[in-house]
Amino acid sequence: MMNRLAFYWKKVKLRGWEGIRAYASWRYNQYVNKRFYIRNARIHANTVPERGITLISDLGGSCGICKALRDFAESLRDANIPFQVGFKSPSSMDPSGKGLDELLVSKRDFNIQKYSHVIELVEGVVPPNLVPNHYNLAFWEFESGFPEAFPTLVQAPGLLAMSDFNANYFRSVASAKTDVRKILYPFRSFMGKSPDVQEARARFGIPQKAFTVFFNFDLGSSFQRKNPDGAMRAFSEAFCSDPDVFMVFKCNHAEQFPSRVRQIASLSEELGISTRFKMVAGYLKESDIRELTAACDVYLSLHRGEGFGIGIAEAMSMGKPVVVTNYSAPCEFCNADNAMLIPYCLVPAKPPENGDIAAYFYVKEWAEPDVSAAAEALRRLRHDPALRNRIGDAARRSIANQFSIDKFRESVKQFLSPHPVISLQRRQNQT
Repeated sequence: MMNRLAFYWKKVKLRGWEGIRAYASWRYNQYVNKRFYIRNARIHANTVPERGITLISDLGGSCGICKALRDFAESLRDANIPFQVGFKSPSSMDPSGKGLDELLVSKRDFNIQKYSHVIELVEGVVPPNLVPNHYNLAFWEFESGFPEAFPTLVQAPGLLAMSDFNANYFRSVASAKTDVRKILYPFRSFMGKSPDVQEARARFGIPQKAFTVFFNFDLGSSFQRKNPDGAMRAFSEAFCSDPDVFMVFKCNHAEQFPSRVRQIASLSEELGISTRFKMVAGYLKESDIRELTAACDVYLSLHRGEGFGIGIAEAMSMGKPVVVTNYSAPCEFCNADNAMLIPYCLVPAKPPENGDIAAYFYVKEWAEPDVSAAAEALRRLRHDPALRNRIGDAARRSIANQFSIDKFRESVKQFLSPHPVISLQRRQNQT
C-alpha cells in the first residue's frame, strides 16, 4: 500500500494539478463506460457469441498506441475476421484512417456478447466476468517494472501481447492463472509506389543531394526512452566535418514541450550540427510520414527500449536501411542481414521527467546503445551505396514476409480457436 501511495504522489508531482484534473475526468469516464457495459451485458445475456473480436477502443489520437489500435481494426477487416469496435467515436481520427467510421458501433446497436473475445487496451473498463474471454492488450518496452506499475493486469484473466519480447516477459511476471497470449502486430506497411524523393525533399526543406538520416519520435511520453540525444551525438561523431549530410527529426507534441524543443536546438548548436539539422514539428498524417521517410536515406533509432518499433518497421518496409539498438521487440524483425544492429549495455533507468509515462518510475534498467558503434554504422552506410541497397532490399522483403495479412490472419485464428463459445447466461448458470 505504501509503495502505491508513493507512486501516486510521484505522479502528482510529475503531472501537477492539470494532470490531477485530467486523471479525475478520465476516471469518471471510465466509471460511466463501465456501467454501460454492465447494463449491455445484462440486456444481451442470452446471446451465443460467434467467434470473433470486440475491440474496446477509441480509435482517435495521434499516439503510437492509437495507431496500433486503428491498424488492428483495419487488419481484422482485411483478414475477414469477424469483429466490431466499441461505440466511442474517434476524437481526432488520422485522415489516413478514413473509412474506419463504418467499424464503430453506436450505443444503441452495441452488443458486447456478439463475439467470443473482448480485447481492451491496458487497464480497460469491461469487468472480465461479463464475457467468456477477456484480454487486456499491453505494450511494454523493458524487462522490469510492469507488475509494479500495473498490478491488476498481472492478475487479469487474459493478457495479450503483440511481440514475443512482451509475451515472454509477461509470462515471467503474471499470475499462473493469467492466460498470456500473442497476436502478430498488425503492421500496415509503407510498401507500394514510393513518393517522388525530389518533391518530398523540396517540401520538407531537405537538401536535394545530402545524405539524410531520419528519426521519428514523440517529445512527450517517450522522449527519454527514444533517446534523441544519442541519435544526435552519433550523427555528430559520424559526420563532424562532412558538409553533405543532413539529419531530420519528426516530433509530435512540440507545442506541449517547448523546453524539450529548446533542449534539442541547444544540443545541435553544441555538437556543431545546427546548420545540418532540421526538426519537423507537429502532427503529420500517415501519407506525409511516408513521404518524409522516402525523402531520407537511413532511419536511426538508438532507443532504450521498444514495445514494437513502428517507425523502424515503416522505414524498412520502404527499403530504407535502419541503424537500431539491438534490444527489445525490434529484434524480432531486425537482424544482421536487414539492419545495422547496435550493441548496448543495460544501465539503471533514469526517473521520469515532466511529460514522461509515470509508470516508468518502476523500471530498473534500460538499454544504453553504443553511440560510437552507431556513428561507425552511419559512416559505412554513407560511403557504401551497395551496402545501403543490400540492407534496404533485405529489409523490404523481410517486413513484407513477416507481417503479411495471411500471417496476421493465421495468428488471430490461432488466438480465437481454443476458447469456448458460450452465452453469458449459460456462464452465470454454470457458476
